[in-house]
Amino acid sequence: RFDSTCCPWGRCWRVRPWCTTSTSPTSPSPAPHPPRPPRPAAESPTTRRGLQKSRAKTEIRDRARMASDGFVRVEAAWFTPSRLLLLFCLMSLLIYLDRGTMSSAAVSGNPGGDAPGSPPPSGLQGEFGISYYQYGWLQAAFMIGLLCGSPVFSALAKRANPFRLIAVGLGTWTVATMACATSPNYPSLFLARTLVGGGGGALCA
Repeated sequence: RFDSTCCPWGRCWRVRPWCTTSTSPTSPSPAPHPPRPPRPAAESPTTRRGLQKSRAKTEIRDRARMASDGFVRVEAAWFTPSRLLLLFCLMSLLIYLDRGTMSSAAVSGNPGGDAPGSPPPSGLQGEFGISYYQYGWLQAAFMIGLLCGSPVFSALAKRANPFRLIAVGLGTWTVATMACATSPNYPSLFLARTLVGGGGGALCA
């Protein structure tokens, strides 16, 4: 006889060995054990890195959509933290190389002179026929553009997408740097150096 008060599961020999029951045709059969779920396969390092990159891209896209209070939506999938960091490092390196190159004595050269034994004109001073005083203003032109461009880009960053502002600033910096190489006279070189500083202000802001 099946005693339900002793063993409601019908498996007295497994659950309660001290509970004795007698088998009969009317007693229910023991319930089968449910199959064990398969073990999840261990993730390989390659799969784990792929999932991390996918999650990072999704997070960057979501943040870009919320930029500028929803006015601008960026759908570019290459906005990953590592690529942005590499881009900013390269641009900062180029900007500082530009500053150091213009300040070097090999580039500035000397204006020459009419006195006997004076060295011949060389560098940018010899090319444009400018003095040390005028060449010093080229360094000041860069700082003027930088000091004027940084507050402007900082104010615009509150209402526009920062990534687009950086792209505009770096584009201005690139065009102005090319204009420095093709300047025919001193005034155009001065203006180009001012725009170089203004474009670099986007990255500083």
